[in-house]
Amino acid sequence: MTTILDREALTAEVLLHFDGLLKRRFKRLCGSAFARDVSLPQMQVLATLQDRGSMTVSELANSFSVSPPSASAIIDRMEERGLVRRTRSDTDRRVVTVEISQHGQTIVQEFAGLRESQTKQLLQVMTEGELQTCLDAALALEAAVERLQA
Repeated sequence: MTTILDREALTAEVLLHFDGLLKRRFKRLCGSAFARDVSLPQMQVLATLQDRGSMTVSELANSFSVSPPSASAIIDRMEERGLVRRTRSDTDRRVVTVEISQHGQTIVQEFAGLRESQTKQLLQVMTEGELQTCLDAALALEAAVERLQA
């Protein structure tokens, strides 16, 4: 039987390894020529707009837990580069929505392709046993997410 201390130690060890893996993966993605053109916060904004559709700056700020002025500064830089566009409401000029541009959509697709390619490279060097362990872990994580959402 696992004690609370054992469970806490296991949880800490898993978090440590996950954090290290994510940092290395992000570093590799950032090292690509493509990633030098888009910062992580910008990529997160693009992915969010791609998934959810147009949003106000305040909604974006809330979704990333940043202040509206910080979100607006990020959006300003993205708009200058043609990644997003702002649109004022016809009925209330104070309301400004942000939507992903065609160029921004292309960036999201390229990033997803690069991420998939790098993940496939990683999986190809794993043994069948390691792949099975990864599958078991992925299924366990999915089950845990379902329990949290229930």
